Amino acid sequence: MAWCPKCGSEYREGIETCPECGVPLEGTPPAREPERLPLLSEPVLLLTCTNERQLGTARDILEQAGIPCLSRDPGSGEYLRIVFGASMFGTELYVGRSDAARARAALAGLEDEDPPCGENELEEAARASASRPNEDPTEENDSYRALLWLLAAIAAFAALALLARG
Repeated sequence: MAWCPKCGSEYREGIETCPECGVPLEGTPPAREPERLPLLSEPVLLLTCTNERQLGTARDILEQAGIPCLSRDPGSGEYLRIVFGASMFGTELYVGRSDAARARAALAGLEDEDPPCGENELEEAARASASRPNEDPTEENDSYRALLWLLAAIAAFAALALLARG
């Protein structure tokens, strides 16, 4: 194999020049500097995001402002994020104490932009479901089917784990 020392792309034998960069390829991969997480002096909880859209927006705003941040799923949220793709506990967003005031100013109004499900939304959902009393919730419901498949997969995995234990 051959590698480009400039962009790091890998090429099959016989190719001598990187088609992207125009530099001669080398026989060893280029040394890559390990990705470094931002160091936060005295991390401060800035925001608990209630959904992925709010978390992504907050991270983008902070990145554009040049403010390093870290996120953490509290409790068993990290496990839930791996299994289900989201955490029901929200995601905590941290910044350094020295950047906290600037970060709060940059994110002003973000919490109000996309609030979690409130009482009005719950009441509207209840009224909407009450207006369809004869409708079978399992009929033509992709979410319900997906949940059944997920439960079946979990049960199968648990059964295999028990069999493997002996």
